[in-house]
Amino acid sequence: MRASTVTCRLILGLLILGSYTPAQDLSPYTVKLFGGYQQQNTEKLASDARGFLVGMQVNRDLVSRLDWNVRLGYDYSTLDEDTVLLEWEWDYWEQYIDWMLMGATQLEIDSMSIYKEYWRTDSSYHGVFNPHQTLGEVMISTGLEFDLPVMKKVSLYGGVNLGANIYKRQIKMVEDWTKNFTFNFDSTKLANDLMDEYAQERFDIFMDLHEDNPNTYPLTYDYNSDSSNVIYRFRYAYDIQITHFSPAKTGSRFFASPFLGCRVALNKTVDLDLGYYGIFYLKNVEKLEDLFRFASQSERWFPYESKSTFVFSLTFNY
Repeated sequence: MRASTVTCRLILGLLILGSYTPAQDLSPYTVKLFGGYQQQNTEKLASDARGFLVGMQVNRDLVSRLDWNVRLGYDYSTLDEDTVLLEWEWDYWEQYIDWMLMGATQLEIDSMSIYKEYWRTDSSYHGVFNPHQTLGEVMISTGLEFDLPVMKKVSLYGGVNLGANIYKRQIKMVEDWTKNFTFNFDSTKLANDLMDEYAQERFDIFMDLHEDNPNTYPLTYDYNSDSSNVIYRFRYAYDIQITHFSPAKTGSRFFASPFLGCRVALNKTVDLDLGYYGIFYLKNVEKLEDLFRFASQSERWFPYESKSTFVFSLTFNY
């Protein structure tokens, strides 16, 4: 039986089981508020991916020690991926490189996307590109949870959920640009008062700036071969930061989430939970994705194969 058929039947079965339990037969329910840490298990696109998660879960007793739950959360990750600019197919970035590296080879163009720096000997511009990649996921799942008391106020719990996410993956590109300016003044013209009024004014301004802040406005002296003449050379750099946002990659993925944890009763109303939740994103479920009209290429643009989450929760018993 194909994985898509099995997954579909499990999800629909769990939803029907919880939805059609008669109200008068329902046992007390619990509400769990949680937060935690997440990181990828294996590398798919990013060399490192980690972040946080928050959310809530509602449980209903089905039979003794067995609950049905519905879980809603938001997961946020930052991703470190050296080749993200090559992978993204971002029209702005590709046209930007073509403009900056006019006449460059494909190797030079790809190198700029990998090393994320612009520096050419024939240019007074220097650029450093810092892509900040993020992933946000709305996580919706449902499943079964088994509870096993081990002491008076301590119990273990575990189970499995099935669900789907809605994700949004983005790049914020921060560009740090420096424009280097150089101004030369001939000492002979200065000594003989041969410079025009505008050039003399600029020289006076730069001398004042250099005296006030020599590190920002350095002055060097370039002598000719017999030292009969010297060029006063002033340099300074103008820095600017520019931020761009890429078009988002969006989609949805189905996942399975086995979990295991420990629960401590603080009082009759509140429990403290510590748990591990694995998230394994399902592959080869195209028919199920078509049934729910998921965006095409959702799997291609999604950076995780699986991840581990470590969760701290407060559970309120009603």
